[in-house]
Amino acid sequence: MKNSFVKKTIITILIISIIPFAIFTAILIKTVQSFEEERIEDSLNMIIVEKVETMKKDLQKVENEVSNLAQWAQAAGEYKVDTAQISKAYKRNEKDVLEAPGKETSSYLPGNIALDQEIAEEIMQTEAIVPAMRNMVQNNKELAYVYVVTDRGFMRVYPYLDNSIFAPNHDQRNDPFYLIAKEDSNREGAKWTKTYYDYGGNGWIITCSKPYYKKDGNIGGVVCADVILSELVQSIVEFRIGDSGFAFVIDKDGGVIYHPDMQDIKGKMGDIFQTKYAENYQESSARQNILGEMKQKNSGLISFDEEGKQKAIVFQRLDTIDWIIGIEIDKEEYSVGKEYLTIGVWTSILSLLLLMIFLGSLLSKRISTPILQLTEDVQKMGEGNLIPLSVNTEDEVGMLAKAFNSMSQQISEYTGELIYSKNQLESVFNSIDDTMLILDRNYQIKKINKVITGNIQKEPCYKALRKQEQPCKNKKPWRG
Repeated sequence: MKNSFVKKTIITILIISIIPFAIFTAILIKTVQSFEEERIEDSLNMIIVEKVETMKKDLQKVENEVSNLAQWAQAAGEYKVDTAQISKAYKRNEKDVLEAPGKETSSYLPGNIALDQEIAEEIMQTEAIVPAMRNMVQNNKELAYVYVVTDRGFMRVYPYLDNSIFAPNHDQRNDPFYLIAKEDSNREGAKWTKTYYDYGGNGWIITCSKPYYKKDGNIGGVVCADVILSELVQSIVEFRIGDSGFAFVIDKDGGVIYHPDMQDIKGKMGDIFQTKYAENYQESSARQNILGEMKQKNSGLISFDEEGKQKAIVFQRLDTIDWIIGIEIDKEEYSVGKEYLTIGVWTSILSLLLLMIFLGSLLSKRISTPILQLTEDVQKMGEGNLIPLSVNTEDEVGMLAKAFNSMSQQISEYTGELIYSKNQLESVFNSIDDTMLILDRNYQIKKINKVITGNIQKEPCYKALRKQEQPCKNKKPWRG
């Protein structure tokens, strides 16, 4: 039936059942999303702390090695040497640069600096620290070169480096690695340069420098270690989350130390890596704001939208060198819990709907069948067929059927009495010898006890019986 009460009842039950579940589901999703945000932040913070600690450990190891080498150089600077014993291998080449070809280390003295006794002493004294330089390079794969530059302008490098890469009058004391160490008047420790392109062909590097001093307190020179950037940030380079998550390193000014989208940039020897973080994103205002927040805070998590995707960056400052290490992720890729939650919710909704359909079918069969039977029997009753209703359930429908059966029985008995009374009246009416009529208000004959020819029931009695056109005067038909 189109407007079945049972169907309406079942639909109402389904709606009443689903609405609380939908509300509960919405609350659950919101709660889990909040929990997922906290989980993402905690997880990323754990990862970033691990990366920062790993890099801090690697940097600290290099700083310790450089500090130890500075102590070796300072001690060697106090050695008494006989400059007459200086090796004859040291001589000027065709560019007037003093060098000693064929040795384990390379030496360099610009053509515009004369070889005097003090420089000769420095040449012989720095030979004493070659074993320490060798051990540093061999024990640290991230190191490209270790070298010492004296305050008189002489440089010794391990391993051997062809001096032809330098200009004949190139003074190493004017290079950043020497200047930042020399500026350390408080002797706070090792210093780090910005990223620059290696003279020795190892790509982008950074240099750790530390000065050593003479007995009189004046600077004796600077020891340096060139760190290959790709080796130092290896754990950052290899780090991936999903298809698009990556790690990056920038300095305090926003200059890029490492970024996967900028690593193929080449440079000339000695060039400082000038690329800024925001430049890779067409100076995006959102990226500018992110950079500003990273520069102001020591750590944090930044959520933002970019190209229709929800992303997040977690960052922490590396105080050893004043770098910022960050991890950028696509939240949709990282938030697998949300995907599982969505699947679980839809599975639950589908299961609930199937359960409701099944229960609805049972209810329909249990409730609608007796109601439909009752409806059919009542319709027959309305047509005059006063048969007992065939519903035998013990519920409200059964009670209603019993009430209808009782009413039907009473109606049947009353109808029988009426028929009996009617038959008696007709018998008396027909037994009267005189003509007796029953008229309606318009004098139409409704019943007559005599057989009279003609179609008298279609005409008024005064016309059918008396052939008059008007009712009898002063005579009115009886009206009951």
